[in-house]
Amino acid sequence: QVTELEDLGLEEADPEIDLSIIIKRLKEAVYPRLRVASRKMFFRGGVGVPADPRRGVESKFPPEAGKIPPPVRRIDLNDVQMAIDILEGNPVPERIYSGISLLNYDAGVRVKKAAPGTNVVDVHQVWARRNIFSDTAFICPFDTGVSGCEGAADLREQEWIIRYTIDVAERGHEDFAPMVTYWDNPDLRGGKRVPAIAFDQTFFPMEEGNRYVFEIHMAPAKFFNLTYHWGWRIHPTRIQAIENASKVLPCVTADNTGNAGQPATEITSPMALVPTNLLQCEHNVFGDNPKASEEAKLQAIRMISDYSPAKRMWKAFRALRDMRGRGPRPVLRALVREIEAAFKDWQNRNKLPRGLAPDPNFDVTIAFMNNLIYGEIIGIPPNFQQRWDEWQTRGATLEVKIYNTDYFPHGYMNVDFGGTRGWENTFHNTIPLGGQGPWFTFGRHAFMANLPGLVFTPAAVRPEDDSIFAFIANDGHVRPGHSHRGRMRMRGKAADYAGRMAKLVKAGFAEDIFEDVAGRDDVDAVDENGFGIREVIIHFRHDPPQRLRFYQFDPTHHNNDIWSVH
Repeated sequence: QVTELEDLGLEEADPEIDLSIIIKRLKEAVYPRLRVASRKMFFRGGVGVPADPRRGVESKFPPEAGKIPPPVRRIDLNDVQMAIDILEGNPVPERIYSGISLLNYDAGVRVKKAAPGTNVVDVHQVWARRNIFSDTAFICPFDTGVSGCEGAADLREQEWIIRYTIDVAERGHEDFAPMVTYWDNPDLRGGKRVPAIAFDQTFFPMEEGNRYVFEIHMAPAKFFNLTYHWGWRIHPTRIQAIENASKVLPCVTADNTGNAGQPATEITSPMALVPTNLLQCEHNVFGDNPKASEEAKLQAIRMISDYSPAKRMWKAFRALRDMRGRGPRPVLRALVREIEAAFKDWQNRNKLPRGLAPDPNFDVTIAFMNNLIYGEIIGIPPNFQQRWDEWQTRGATLEVKIYNTDYFPHGYMNVDFGGTRGWENTFHNTIPLGGQGPWFTFGRHAFMANLPGLVFTPAAVRPEDDSIFAFIANDGHVRPGHSHRGRMRMRGKAADYAGRMAKLVKAGFAEDIFEDVAGRDDVDAVDENGFGIREVIIHFRHDPPQRLRFYQFDPTHHNNDIWSVH
């Protein structure tokens, strides 16, 4: 089913477009001479662009096209509040993204389930220029007893349906390509969940400005691991995952800091590593319902890195709101400059934010922040597809430097999705319609972890002064002043690593070698900025997959916390 957004009374703007307009208006208010210096101001929709008959008379250009609108003489608090609402995920009228936050503190309430007596789960997504925004991070296949899954229909033994409502924003043209991953039958595995197969469920071309409704039929939910949603034209950043809310993994919090076994750690405070329901992992960090009250929301947002671009924008907009948009012009200009710089950092996760450089001694440098992964490969421009071409044949060695700037631990996992059997493509040729399924489909494939366990990266230490003004004064860098509480040290490999690895290889689950950092007996897991750090080396014993060399993500806070390499 396809409907034009205009017919639904909705704008096709995404958060990036609306924030860019707000920032332009802020700059005009605090830098009035910039407008005077130019007679040509360009605005979205043609407003302010000199009239040109070559544009024709399309209805998308309003009657005032070609006219310069009145100047913005002071900061509009409505603009400021709209930006805060966008970042926090508050309702925004006439916007397709209304209620979906850019600050990723609320995945624990982005939970969907089928009502008793039904087998349909509804999911709403917004496909934008560089991102996929979703109101769903978890699906409850039954009532797990965790907040959010109460009263869920039991789908474990029945086929069910995910009904997607997809709104495609301006510049969001893409193929709808959900890829489901299934476990082997747990009834035949003693209840254990063992990776089985995965496959693309469709490759359907979508055009901007439209709403699409898809019904995707699913196998009984006892097989369900998760579903990925890929946007291959802008990848890795245009991706989102929906997890099985009943899945159990080792989960850590600031009070329960641990490691799943790779590499071994020695921790100066007591540790308890408890396998935990994935949804409970979110609740442990951000609370059962961070949107229940303003206090709960602020406490949850506090767990997000102050270094993350979205958090920096949020704090600067709140400062403007608290000042009522008035104050010394140098202060207002500093806040607007910070907002613009943070916005540019937020726009592209294929480059580390300012102040954090890639480590030249590693192939890939990634950073966890705001429950997202920012990454950079030296020599690959940020607007290009991120590739690691050094891996052409078996025997390649990958070295990854990991920073954690959030105030809770993150888990790192590296996965092989195969995908070399393109002849299994079952989709029609959509190239004449602007589609790309024949080029990118996985077909059916087996998926396999490249690591025998999660690598936990310890939480960052909060700076002594976390105000936006301290950040601005330090030119966008985090001040090095911090406590060393929670320091962790690695000492060699896990004692049982060889035995565990041998079992995994024998079971056919993994065939690569993982090791900690060679030649370093004592690795301090908190750097001079207070960021958690980890260093991972993987020796690949197989040839690289053709579509995606490896997939990097945090399984404990999945959603958009992904950064893949081609």
